[in-house]
Amino acid sequence: MKRTTVLFILLCCAFMDSVLAQALEPVNSAATNTASPQNGRQRNRPSTKANKRAVTNAPASSASTNAPYKIPAGQILQFPLALTQAASIAVANSKNPMVDFARAAIAVPPGFDPNIPTPILLVSGTSDGDGSSIRAMQAFTNIALRLGCLVLAADGPSKPASDNPPWRWAMISSLLDHVHTSWPKSRRWPIVCAGYSGGGKWSGVIGAILAQKGYNVIGVYMGAVNQDLASEAAKLYEPAVRFRKVPIYISSGTDDKIATPQQHEQVKESLISNGFTTVRLESFKGGHALSDEELRKGLKWFFEEYNKEEAK
Repeated sequence: MKRTTVLFILLCCAFMDSVLAQALEPVNSAATNTASPQNGRQRNRPSTKANKRAVTNAPASSASTNAPYKIPAGQILQFPLALTQAASIAVANSKNPMVDFARAAIAVPPGFDPNIPTPILLVSGTSDGDGSSIRAMQAFTNIALRLGCLVLAADGPSKPASDNPPWRWAMISSLLDHVHTSWPKSRRWPIVCAGYSGGGKWSGVIGAILAQKGYNVIGVYMGAVNQDLASEAAKLYEPAVRFRKVPIYISSGTDDKIATPQQHEQVKESLISNGFTTVRLESFKGGHALSDEELRKGLKWFFEEYNKEEAK
């Protein structure tokens, strides 16, 4: 199929004077070299039907104040991003002080071809500490990029007094709007919501919002969680018929004292009792942490389930 789409990520903000590129930690190494095909890391794009559909609509031409820029493969690019009008309304609804911009982060895998629709991994961080999803994103990039995912995360300019769904959606929706403006077909790219600890709980909430708004959510990865917020979110963001069909992967550390194996079982049972049809609970030897192997298994499972549905 002829592919004509040209990569254009539009800079939407006058704050763009502080763009930062952070090198990723390579697999099996504590060094900070940039991940790239040249240092031995190969990209295996997941075999989804979405990847087989070439994007044929070219993005709108960029204005002189929004010149396109290239995202280095295997790096996290951080930049400030102006909030959309809808996002500003969401901030007002969050009861937090008004802000004008979000902090956005994007990482593209080696060999990324914008002409080929690519699975998106949207990372949520916990509300504890600095409450940064961008900081949490760094734990997901090695595995996600190797599996061919575009990895996204967004934060507010600073930690909010009240970390709630309207606030988070304001930041995330502005980033997604930024991506969709550049790649019009990306709105139908498959999305996986992921996080661990508090971020795992938030991934269920964000998944419900995305599903309600018609996004192609194909999985929710919950690592080290001791509470089922996805079921509560499904009640708030109705209709949730599609969301309850989204596969959910729960990852539990056998030695986790914060989110115990018993609590993970309770989360699984809660999801099933609240109508979620495809829930998988797996354990690994470890504590309250994100397991690279579990993340790899979870993402591959989401792609397999998605392929099955697409083949029907």
